[in-house]
Amino acid sequence: MTEKIYFVGELAEISGTTIRAIQYYDKIGLLKANRQESSKKRYYTKKDLIKLQQILFYKKLGVPLNMKIV
Repeated sequence: MTEKIYFVGELAEISGTTIRAIQYYDKIGLLKANRQESSKKRYYTKKDLIKLQQILFYKKLGVPLNMKIV
């Protein structure tokens, strides 16, 4: 069984954030996207979705985004 993958639009919709926000988190190293070898499209896993939810939670609490979440 293969793991479910999410493309950036799906991840944004599920998490209630924007595509630009997810791309920004990738750019600053908080949420690194995986890349498909054939098409170079960005994709994310369930683990990434959970990490994104943590990022959004801490952001809502006012924690600065430059603090990396382990």
